[in-house]
Amino acid sequence: MGEVIRKNYLIWTVSIFLFMFAAFIYMKPSIAFGPNGSIKPFGVQKKNSTVFPVWWWTALFAATSRIMVSYLSDYSV
Repeated sequence: MGEVIRKNYLIWTVSIFLFMFAAFIYMKPSIAFGPNGSIKPFGVQKKNSTVFPVWWWTALFAATSRIMVSYLSDYSV
């Protein structure tokens, strides 16, 4: 399987990222979303703000998916 992933690493990276992000949007965790489903703004002093906004999760999912593909394909980037 490592060879299949190694030949198509970009497709696998994007696919894993989209799966994680879609699951995140579907679950709408309260750490990033308000009670009515709206995205919380970034901040610490305002009420209903968060230090873990959606853009932070997006960057985390992107890095995680790239690391996962590198690990699964035994390929160093």
